[in-house]
Amino acid sequence: MKHTLFLFLFSLVLLGDELTWVDKQIDAIKATRVGLAVQDIKSLKDPFIFFQPNHYQRNIDKKIKVIQKIPMYHTRKKVSHKKRETKIRYVRLNVHLGAIMNDAILVHSKWYKVGDRIKGFKIIRIDRESVLLARKNKRAILSIKKKKSKINFGIH
Repeated sequence: MKHTLFLFLFSLVLLGDELTWVDKQIDAIKATRVGLAVQDIKSLKDPFIFFQPNHYQRNIDKKIKVIQKIPMYHTRKKVSHKKRETKIRYVRLNVHLGAIMNDAILVHSKWYKVGDRIKGFKIIRIDRESVLLARKNKRAILSIKKKKSKINFGIH
């Protein structure tokens, strides 16, 4: 019993010094800080860009309709100066497009830019919601647009 009481008192003495040090640190931090005036804060430009939702959604819908009209193996004839025909096929890739940020895309936890290659396809163009890949006469379009959920919750 004496030993426990002695250890308890001894730890209080040691922690008492530690607490005074913490109090000194808090007093040093507590000094009044000089910040920006309210007028200066109001004059700052908003760092976030907000798109007009209707205009932006209409453009996305148009692009998706064009993409949906393209069959899986759509062929299109291109005529070169030599009068030679080239068939361009649109194929589906088993690639997960994670994110699009400025001029870079995130695919399978790795960042790519225009000109880089993914599974033999070269990145040709990066838009806000889609990426165009090309290899010889094949094209692939990756998109981050999600399909609408058809799950409805209701009480029966």
